[in-house]
Amino acid sequence: MSVLIDEKLEKIVAACQRYGIERLFVFCSALRDDFMPGESDIDLLVEFGPLEITKRFHVYLDACEAFRNIFQADVELVMQGAVKNKVIASEIDRTKSWFMVRDLSAYLQDVLETCNVIEDVICGISLEEYRSMRAVRSAEEREFIIIGEALRRVSALDERLFDYISNSRPIVDFRNFLAHDYGAVDDDAVFGLVYSDLIVLKGQANKVWSSELPMSCWILYIWPKIFS
Repeated sequence: MSVLIDEKLEKIVAACQRYGIERLFVFCSALRDDFMPGESDIDLLVEFGPLEITKRFHVYLDACEAFRNIFQADVELVMQGAVKNKVIASEIDRTKSWFMVRDLSAYLQDVLETCNVIEDVICGISLEEYRSMRAVRSAEEREFIIIGEALRRVSALDERLFDYISNSRPIVDFRNFLAHDYGAVDDDAVFGLVYSDLIVLKGQANKVWSSELPMSCWILYIWPKIFS
């Protein structure tokens, strides 16, 4: 199966990006020695990123069809958390083999793009104007939530990169605060972040992003340069 994945990897990555798939696992028969490419069924466990409820079903069906075309085989696509039978779920979790996760570079790009959006929104607006413009405040808070979520996912993939980013943990905590305790948000503090923490965050993310090396090489090659 690993040879088949290597041969199809570019198409697999493209399908994951197209349908918002963040993690993809293979399990069951595809991991056995008697697996026959083109003949055996392929069982995939999939974890989608955030999707609107109305779009989930259609995205799932389209993803199923895409993987059938890629592997030229029957594909069983199981959504993470969908199996309610504890015995079966435990067996899947025990035997699954991970082979696809959204690249770190994608989350860094999310951070950089969101920093730019926040700067564009706030540019030329005074604190007094910001306090009086609910739509602008809501937009900025939403963008900070995106940054926090992107960094939270970075932490799950690479703790060293997460720790390198100044105040990464407080930024994630701030995301949770904005999402769950919006009534206590201090507008002045949020506005001030644009001219303090956001500038530092953008600079550090840019430093890694502009390394011109794939994220898979980041720890090996970039860390010594950052700390030299």
